[in-house]
Amino acid sequence: MACRAQTLSVLATVRQREGRFDDAIALCRRVIADTEHGADADPGLAASLAHAWFILDWALYDAGRPEEATHSRGALAIYERLADLDRQAAVLNNLGAYAFHEGRWHDAVVLYRRAGNASARAGDAVTAAFGDCNVGEVLVGQGRLAIAEQVLRQARQVWRGTGYDSGVAFVTALLGRAAVHGGRVEEGHGMLQTALGKYRRLRHAAEAEWAEALLAEALAFGGHAERALQSIEALRVRLLDPRLEPLLERMRGCALAQLGETEGARSALERACARARELGVLYDVAAGLDALDAFTGGDDDGRRRRRDALLHQLGVVALPVPPLTGPAPTAARAPTPAD
Repeated sequence: MACRAQTLSVLATVRQREGRFDDAIALCRRVIADTEHGADADPGLAASLAHAWFILDWALYDAGRPEEATHSRGALAIYERLADLDRQAAVLNNLGAYAFHEGRWHDAVVLYRRAGNASARAGDAVTAAFGDCNVGEVLVGQGRLAIAEQVLRQARQVWRGTGYDSGVAFVTALLGRAAVHGGRVEEGHGMLQTALGKYRRLRHAAEAEWAEALLAEALAFGGHAERALQSIEALRVRLLDPRLEPLLERMRGCALAQLGETEGARSALERACARARELGVLYDVAAGLDALDAFTGGDDDGRRRRRDALLHQLGVVALPVPPLTGPAPTAARAPTPAD
């Protein structure tokens, strides 16, 4: 039973990586049904149960069902009982990612650092680098680009030296986004293309579409409106992760604004804000409100107050905005002091 459960949970991991979330969820539930009653007495069953809980939450999040993802704390408790530092780090990393997507960025950094420490104690430098990489992702979102790039390069050095291609793709994409947000659009675009190629070779579907969404953002920041719209439309018809919808719709609005289609641009920016609120993606709510503010010339004090409150909550110090009328990206700006 333990061998069967372990095999099914590994298969669930493969399905999750391929973006086949429903298959991953179904496999995890089979493992849970087979193991949860004997897990207290059998360490093998306990490990399989913990892994199934871990993958189940990951698949539920990626499938746009975060309210159902309530199993990771139980997985962490089992791994702590089994003294499995490596798996503790994996769960803590994902818990950090969930906190990040929910706008609890302070909690995310704490969880990411706990994960990195657990991996370091286990002697696993490759996984420990995720602590740096994931904290770097938060720093990019906060607009602390110089320190973000420093932290991300540290992770990339470890992963390049150990041949961890998935990690290299992840950190390269984040460095690309940091470059785009810092005004180095062509450099960032090249890094994002490299990351996307790696993800496609690895058949990591969800991560590949994330890189594609960042490429669409880079095109909008570069003022390539027609190409940005083509990229966005191609991705939207096969989108796996609904959390990317606000970013894509916001970039669609910016691209339409660059083409002078004011009504379509405003509608797209408003839809981006609404969808971000539905999904609870606070950064995208704030970024959408900021883009609307720039587009309308700051005609709504209430909108700016809502934006500034969210940026303060997230610790954002500078928020970049793609051009709404021309090809050159605007400089990152800080709508409110938020430290």
